[in-house]
Amino acid sequence: MPSKDPAAKREEARLRAQKWRANNLERERARARAYASSHRAEACARAAAWAKVHPKRAKGTHAFICQQCGDTFLSHPSRLKTGRGQYCSRRCKGLASRVSPEHRRASLADWRARNAEKLRARSAAFRLTHRKEIAARTAKHRALRREEIRARIAAYYADHREALLAYQVAYRAAHPAEVSARTAAWRKAHPEKKLASNQRRRAWKAGAAVNDFTAAQWIALQAAYDHRCAYCRVRAKGHLTMDHLTPLSQGGSHTLANIVPACVSCNCRKKDGPVRVPVQPLLLTA
Repeated sequence: MPSKDPAAKREEARLRAQKWRANNLERERARARAYASSHRAEACARAAAWAKVHPKRAKGTHAFICQQCGDTFLSHPSRLKTGRGQYCSRRCKGLASRVSPEHRRASLADWRARNAEKLRARSAAFRLTHRKEIAARTAKHRALRREEIRARIAAYYADHREALLAYQVAYRAAHPAEVSARTAAWRKAHPEKKLASNQRRRAWKAGAAVNDFTAAQWIALQAAYDHRCAYCRVRAKGHLTMDHLTPLSQGGSHTLANIVPACVSCNCRKKDGPVRVPVQPLLLTA
């Protein structure tokens, strides 16, 4: 049963008309061309009459054929150079854009190319005045599609690994001071991540069978021990080191079950020997 709402009726009629045009595209074009061909003399007469009534506006114009209906119309050659003047009326231009997605895309691309600076300025002004809304929308989009975005980024890095490595090497060579300053600032702001990264590299060089201990686990492990040494129980927040119960040099793994926090003194005394006091590793889920 059709809707009683006038707006809904108009939308239904518009959709029906659009569907009909799409299904009868060639038929409509053929009919328009046939009409233009049989009435070409009348169209030329109308164009000549218009040019006679408007001599100033018609100065320098020539007769062209509409790309949609095939009718003859007057236009200035300069309009054709900029991608305009291909249709005799707005109706033909709109009809062509509705029934021909390829033409619509080409027209939009041409318009964007001619108004590139205008579009850039408008986009910059919009981003400046709607910074918070854009940030919130971006964060929401990333939260909803986190796994999809991660997979896409991983695939991109896998496909362009060599190019990205070459770019990083070239950038470091061109900006050594900037890279060093930024790296030093990051290490100073994230000491736990720096320590975890160094220890992972050390475990990798030692050939550890398991190397999955993360910075988040190290932070959780220190909090679980109340930032105290696992051996002497002295509180040393910010100065604890990772001690492997089974040393890496003896085949130990760099994993949560094999690591305890230790002060520098206890870690140096233990070295590659057995644990100084019995320690029960914590089974955390972090």
